[in-house]
Amino acid sequence: MAVDDELTEQGRSRRAALKSAAGVAVAAAAGVFLLEPAQFMIGKSRKKVRYWHELGGEWLKPMESILESFNRSQDTYEMDPLLISDSEADSKMMLSTVGGEPPDVVLIWTQATSEWADSGLLHPLDSFMTPAEMAWFKTRTYPVVRKSGWFKGNLYGLVMGFDLFVCFYRPDHFRQAGLDPDKFPETLEELVEVGDHLHKFNASGDITRMGFLPSHFDRFAALFGGGFYNENTGALTLNTPENLRALNFLADCRKRFGPDGFKKVIRFESGLSSDDGASWPFIQGNYSILVDGEWRVEQLHRYKPDLEYRTIPVPPPKGGKKRASFAMTNFLVMPKGARCPDGAWEFIRFWTGLRNPAAAAQFYPLLGWMPLSPDVTHAPQYQAWLNEVPQYRSFLDVAESDNIRITPPVPFQLYLMDQVQRTDDYVSRGTLTPEKALVRLEHDVAHELERRRRLGYAD
Repeated sequence: MAVDDELTEQGRSRRAALKSAAGVAVAAAAGVFLLEPAQFMIGKSRKKVRYWHELGGEWLKPMESILESFNRSQDTYEMDPLLISDSEADSKMMLSTVGGEPPDVVLIWTQATSEWADSGLLHPLDSFMTPAEMAWFKTRTYPVVRKSGWFKGNLYGLVMGFDLFVCFYRPDHFRQAGLDPDKFPETLEELVEVGDHLHKFNASGDITRMGFLPSHFDRFAALFGGGFYNENTGALTLNTPENLRALNFLADCRKRFGPDGFKKVIRFESGLSSDDGASWPFIQGNYSILVDGEWRVEQLHRYKPDLEYRTIPVPPPKGGKKRASFAMTNFLVMPKGARCPDGAWEFIRFWTGLRNPAAAAQFYPLLGWMPLSPDVTHAPQYQAWLNEVPQYRSFLDVAESDNIRITPPVPFQLYLMDQVQRTDDYVSRGTLTPEKALVRLEHDVAHELERRRRLGYAD
């Protein structure tokens, strides 16, 4: 479906930031050119669009290339970017909006779009969409994209990359253990059994290599049919049989290491190096199978390009959900009171691909981010990049699924997900049983909701 005349020309911690952005060619037919980032100079005849982001370091050059590309694609607006640190990003955005001096558009990682929308900090983006754009958005984007960013019937954030989680595994470890890397387990239970054959221990019985250890409650809940929010009714789903099954699974995998299994796992994890660069434990060989996000593909491409590894969707448990995952989403948002909302919207639709998916296909590989739509994925430039990093295809496979859960769009998102993380910590450390941990989660969230009601919040 065409969004506008341009659209008729065609049918998300991350990638070639590691190459010179100037080296990425752009289809001339798209009318957009990625150039070496130039000094950002606001022309007097153009309207300034103030843009805040957190893409520093190796990501700064690709980000500036995208901004420069937008500037050269039209002659009405000019991007005026500001790099802000992770530690100050949220507070700076909120304070500037409350103070009446917000930027026009912000790239955010924090899973708090609904919370900020409820506080009146964001401008709804669906008010800028044409009927054709909304139709494309609701029918041509990935399922996780079209259900993210909404709050009480309005779209407050347009997804700009999202994180999914699949299995990374080392074929060399499989071969060393006499296992066939071409025959990956089809169920989660079988995967645990395979992991047992891949563990290594020292003379004292301490773990030196982890074959497979599932972790993170949010990443595994969806596989068991669980999650934290009913998308149809809008109700929270915390202490449910599905969530309990997921937590029991995580706990049981630690108990497999013996009576002191929880402590053994903690000792192993505390001795690992950082996740950065070539120090990632998967690269170092500390794990044979690991469930992790799409940004790792670029990390491997940069820091260990010769490492043989494969990716595959996490197999479901018996009776569970296939191609299930939790998604963390990046959003482009427009603060309330933006001085140049039209320019901000033009940039949002340009970068995300809402304006022209084929042209936007050049941008996603620069950062290694998940695109909004298969229309972007199928573009020749994107396909050429996938040929370089075929392991990324597993994430695109999962992206097609309806079994992806998102941060619940409630006005207390940060509190809720903090409690989910605390529940995960209780169980993974053996502090509470899964049953008691879920009871506590439900109790604490109910207590917070009651407190909010007393303060006059309408949740």
